[in-house]
Amino acid sequence: MSSAYHPQSDGQSEVLNKCLEMYLRCLTFQNPKNWSKVLAWTKYWYNTAFHSNLEMTLFKAVYGRDLPTLTGYDTDDSDPPSIKELL
Repeated sequence: MSSAYHPQSDGQSEVLNKCLEMYLRCLTFQNPKNWSKVLAWTKYWYNTAFHSNLEMTLFKAVYGRDLPTLTGYDTDDSDPPSIKELL
């Protein structure tokens, strides 16, 4: 759909909007009113997803390196205070 506000409409933007909408729906399925709280994860997903036209992720295209891996960690009572602060 093209409008005066967005005079150009291309297939790539429409596909991107569908993907972002699907991702937001998946993250907010249980509580749709909290969609704004997952926007950061949506941005992370988009910037770390492989883009076939670039043949790399957007993060790698901008920074020239792969994104550091995110790992989960459960804190433990025996952790030193410096580790607890860092996490």
